[in-house]
Amino acid sequence: MIRATRAIFLAAVVVGLAGPVAAQDIRMQMTSVGATHVLEFENSSGLIIQQRLFALGDGTWREERTEVQGGDVVVTDRMITNADGNVLQADGPDGAIIRFIPHDCRRVEGTCEYVQIVGDQPEELGTRLVRRNTPTEKGYIAELAYFGPDGVLLPYLRSVVVLDDGGFVMRADRTYSDGSRYSYWRVGPTTGS
Repeated sequence: MIRATRAIFLAAVVVGLAGPVAAQDIRMQMTSVGATHVLEFENSSGLIIQQRLFALGDGTWREERTEVQGGDVVVTDRMITNADGNVLQADGPDGAIIRFIPHDCRRVEGTCEYVQIVGDQPEELGTRLVRRNTPTEKGYIAELAYFGPDGVLLPYLRSVVVLDDGGFVMRADRTYSDGSRYSYWRVGPTTGS
């Protein structure tokens, strides 16, 4: 109890001395780019990943991620996002459509709850998730958890994300609940039209 009290006191002193920190807006500024936008990353496995964004004209965007695998460019993810960069729908690895109600909360400040629905699954059988995004000076910290079958909230991952001025990822470092880690960082130029 004494250690916890000291830690809280020390944290309060450090925060008080540091003064307020201007937090980054964590939304993607999709409307500030052209009809297409391409970002290039390298991941912790050494793969080069391209993230391509295409305006769909109705306030949503199609996001595709590709990797070079054995000399071939392979689409690994396809998603539909809103103008803030929150995912509304994604293609699952087996071809099933995954919907997020209201969206996946990846660019919402604070705590946000959503439901992930796979294929024709009814919404009430979907997986309920809670995401907390805490803005930092240069990005945000994301914590993701899901409700298990018994209703207990189970941690899934923690991610530290650095953004550019447009809200696009410069670097992300994820740590999963099993201790595994995954990182990716921007290596290529940003292009758009």
